[in-house]
Amino acid sequence: MNKAPKWDAILFDVDGTLIDSIPFIVESFQHAFWRHLGHPLDEATILAGIGTPLETAFSHWPPEQAKALMESYLEYNHANLHHGIAVFWQVPALLEQLQQMGIPLGIVTSKRLSALEPTLEDFDLARFFDLVITKEDTKLHKPNPEPLYEAMKRLNLTRPDRILYVGDSIHDLECAVRAGCQPVMVGWTRMPRQALHQAHPAIWIEQASELLNLLED
Repeated sequence: MNKAPKWDAILFDVDGTLIDSIPFIVESFQHAFWRHLGHPLDEATILAGIGTPLETAFSHWPPEQAKALMESYLEYNHANLHHGIAVFWQVPALLEQLQQMGIPLGIVTSKRLSALEPTLEDFDLARFFDLVITKEDTKLHKPNPEPLYEAMKRLNLTRPDRILYVGDSIHDLECAVRAGCQPVMVGWTRMPRQALHQAHPAIWIEQASELLNLLED
């Protein structure tokens, strides 16, 4: 008799989790700040905002300035998107194996759909996912749990404790905890590892194969 699967779904963050995009995001921020303010922004400040919508990241500046900064960010980011990022080498094989196991897979990100779709196409990732939740799909965003609730609703799932959320930032961790899902933090993150470690995530993986091991427990 086959044992029932331990997890009902696995949901993934995108930037820094599936794709190696954090340096490019930092570069896009710095382009905007050099252009409008004539100086770079402290990298720690940039990293602290990654994982939240751009409107949130730029909300610390006056509205008109924030609008100009964000427009320059988007212009530069979209113009260079196809050659500014890469997929983490472990990811395609991992997603292939998970899909073969029949576990529903989804993306839950604060990225805009217009920024996500080219990346999914470039790296042929869309075929792995049963759903995609982007900034446009919810009113509230990470670290608020609403994006994960929306994903559960669309997958017709009612047990958050049976869902893994794989991410690389404090915002991902807090979102999962507040939703009642099980957070999984990835060791290949380019985000500050010390802050993540200090938050004591229950599951920390250094290799993609370790995620597969969780499914065999």
